[in-house]
Amino acid sequence: YLMDEYPESVDLPTPSPHPQGVPTLLALPDDVLTVVDGFLNQHVLGRICTHWGWLRLRHVSMTAWPTRQQVHQLCADQGRVHTLKIRTQSGIGEDGAYALFQVKAAPSLHSLTLLCSLSFRLSSHQDRPVGADGVHAISQLKQAPSLQTLFIDLDANELGDDGTCALSQLKEAPFLHTLKLVLSWNQVGVLGACGLSQLREAPALHTLTLNLSGNQVGDGGACALSQLKEAPALHTLNLVLCGNQVGNDGACALSQLKEAPALHTLTLDLSFNQVGDDGACALSQLKEVPALHTLALHLSENQVGDDGACALSQLKEAPALHTLTLDLSWNQVGDDGACALSQLKEAPALHTLTLYLYRNQVGDDGACALSQLKEAPALHALTLYLSENQVGDDGACALSQLKEAPALHTLTLNLSRNQVGDDGACALSQLKEAPALHTLTLDLSENQVGDDGACALSQLKEAPALHTLTLNLSRNQVGDDGACALSHLKEAPALHTLALNLSRNQVGGDGACALSQLKESPALHTLTLDLSRNQVGDDGARALSQLKESSALHTLILDLSGNQVRYDGACALRQLKTHSFIKCNLLY
Repeated sequence: YLMDEYPESVDLPTPSPHPQGVPTLLALPDDVLTVVDGFLNQHVLGRICTHWGWLRLRHVSMTAWPTRQQVHQLCADQGRVHTLKIRTQSGIGEDGAYALFQVKAAPSLHSLTLLCSLSFRLSSHQDRPVGADGVHAISQLKQAPSLQTLFIDLDANELGDDGTCALSQLKEAPFLHTLKLVLSWNQVGVLGACGLSQLREAPALHTLTLNLSGNQVGDGGACALSQLKEAPALHTLNLVLCGNQVGNDGACALSQLKEAPALHTLTLDLSFNQVGDDGACALSQLKEVPALHTLALHLSENQVGDDGACALSQLKEAPALHTLTLDLSWNQVGDDGACALSQLKEAPALHTLTLYLYRNQVGDDGACALSQLKEAPALHALTLYLSENQVGDDGACALSQLKEAPALHTLTLNLSRNQVGDDGACALSQLKEAPALHTLTLDLSENQVGDDGACALSQLKEAPALHTLTLNLSRNQVGDDGACALSHLKEAPALHTLALNLSRNQVGGDGACALSQLKESPALHTLTLDLSRNQVGDDGARALSQLKESSALHTLILDLSGNQVRYDGACALRQLKTHSFIKCNLLY
């Protein structure tokens, strides 16, 4: 990291020889320690060694507005404060206004975080909203001479349009390049959104996050915010408009962000709105953003159907797109829409794809179509959320063909609350043949998987590169035989992290005894085992306590709640906590 901070033409300082037994870090010159401290962006170094006391005031974190004496200390002493974080629920008030007025003049302050959220708090006389007047004090941070990064959380602070518009004055901060504003639940309407669109005039701004969830922005406000496309240096935009009465017209307006000249990373959250197929079709025009390589488009809880999904599949034409997240949960997407989305396999640069299709009408035909994503030439990470659809054994069998994706190394497949049985589980076990797969998450909770399916899934031990496995079989019909079969995952040669959820099945003492054999896994160092709401009892608990004999295990999470574990079983389990090499979290 130090090398990145120096031009190649500059010789790095050489640490002076240090006395025997003195750590090398203590011998580093002050200018190198300054670079390390700046990279950490925390007050760690200033607090671990008395020799580094001069670093102590560079990074300051406070849980209330500073007193006038503290403000003087922050701004004096040659302006050492570089980063300042203030968390408070007491509004701005005189102390806050004075602090902001003085701190803005700190010559070295380049990063400021103000956390003033009032959401999810019980009202009290101490919890005062910032309001429009307090925002005026915040807006004066535009005069901070060195401010580069600003994060302000004013969630649920009764700003209204006037207070929101005042924040647009931050566009005048000369060196501000990264700005995050959380303004959710603040009665912000069209006028407030229009005011925020003026941030496009900030000369150095390249990264902007605006969270306006739970307001009344509507189509008019979305149209105004689309003018952020005119920000000359903006390359990263996160725009959250959940629950804002945005419809097709607003989505159409936001599609004009395609004209942003430097934009390469875009997150657009329009969940819980009224966007339909026409709006989805308009948003597909984001494929025309010339430099776009990362896109997250959240349209859950709207009115998008197959036509909209078909239009969004045209994002495959984005020439530079390599990472795509598309959330269409709680819509009306069926097999035809899923079939269209499978055409994303044609995106030439796409290597990471996340598709949320939770609670739609996707069946076996749609699952079969989505299996064609195996043909995506560059795809190495795939997440498919198909929970609460109508996928059965045939669909699961088709999805097992994802094993043929040549570069796929990370796969998350959520099929919870479908109609997958033993045959489907058996088919999915063929994912063991994926040549590059090293991380697999398979959620089959609330299906009809029994012992035969669990036995088949144990064959995942044969996946040659698999080192991380999450297998959720909760609320199925797995008994002792299935648990015994799954214990053979201990034979997976590279497996070091295993999360196995068998809650609410029919696992008894014999099954728990078998699972204790996971202690024999040669590489397993992290194990999460959820056996809650089964019939493990004291015998099973005593058997599981033998996990302490594992040679590699250092982290264990074991949930045996609702299993009739009594005194004898609890005493045995406590031995796990006394083992010096295992960090253990037990529930029983």
